[in-house]
Amino acid sequence: MAEKTVKELAQMVQKPVEKLLEQLADAGLPQRNADSVISEAEQEQLVSHLQRSHGQQTGNTKITFK
Repeated sequence: MAEKTVKELAQMVQKPVEKLLEQLADAGLPQRNADSVISEAEQEQLVSHLQRSHGQQTGNTKITFK
């Protein structure tokens, strides 16, 4: 994963920008807007948060956005 804006990430995961912003806030990441850049580490933190919130175990599994 490379650094992306919130808007680019939302397009990649096919989610509305507003929903992604909510998920970022729920993951404890700083307040953002659609043009804010998300680092690779923050993307991984978001993925881990979403996995935990959906009841999935976190481990050494990698997720690749297509």
